[in-house]
Amino acid sequence: MISRNISKISQEMEKAVKRSGYLFEQEIANILKKKSFMVTPNYAFRDIETDESREIDVEAFDMKFLGRDKFLETINTYLFVEVKNITPLVCFTQEEVNSRYITGNIQFTGFPENIWTKRNKGTLLEDFLKIEKFHHYYLTNRISSQFCIISDNKRAGKKDPPYIASHHFASNRNLYEELILPLIKVVISEKETLKKNWEFDSRGEPISLHFYYPVAVVNGLFECYIGGKKPSYKKVNRINFIRRYESKKISGDFRIDICDEKGLKELIADIQKDTDDITKKIKRKIKLFRQSAFRDAKSEFQKRKNI
Repeated sequence: MISRNISKISQEMEKAVKRSGYLFEQEIANILKKKSFMVTPNYAFRDIETDESREIDVEAFDMKFLGRDKFLETINTYLFVEVKNITPLVCFTQEEVNSRYITGNIQFTGFPENIWTKRNKGTLLEDFLKIEKFHHYYLTNRISSQFCIISDNKRAGKKDPPYIASHHFASNRNLYEELILPLIKVVISEKETLKKNWEFDSRGEPISLHFYYPVAVVNGLFECYIGGKKPSYKKVNRINFIRRYESKKISGDFRIDICDEKGLKELIADIQKDTDDITKKIKRKIKLFRQSAFRDAKSEFQKRKNI
């Protein structure tokens, strides 16, 4: 039993805290703060499958203004970060066609969802922006949909292998359920919450777009590329990951960035560049985007009235 009269933390206790991963989570939160994000540790959200409260390790938010005085017009960026103090994590990659229809779309909500030209022809926002030409999701041809943890085989005998590769922790906890699934669920939950709380502005619905980036951070990351005669292994800082998920309430392909601490810093720079590029493209045709936002919002308002 630990004494209640402890006056200072011992080295063994410090090691226990470090192993737990709490310090790692704090480091990740501080990295995001230094990059001008507003950060909320242990961010709570509603699990839409179980209707229970869950937490994500770190939520980070940033906002860009489009410069309209009458309305608050913004491009909003959200990072949802799940942190696990594990190493090594091995991701298996293959070459894929850089298409959002094949390797997953960006996650966003808000208005406009479509861009409407004078000919009354609607174009999806992602297509109008030509998102696949510049967004970091589509600038690499390698993507992973599977990974494993390499851990010590504590029950190994003399003839048993010293290591085990699986997607379970030594305690048999499932890494997919603890690292990937919360990221999918928090994105869906936040999108639904925003739509539920939205109210139509008849004066002229402003441009308001919300982009969501699920991110998994680990302590050590390796890529196993399955492209030649033999698999090749390489230590990396970032992996493009896709998780295809199907249930009664959630369905789709979800892009997730998996990275270590160094890779997170690179990823933040890429996401900020993505946001800058999107903002510039919108500002070039701001009038068209405003008209499209109002048209989409009015259409959504009419649908709700008729339900």
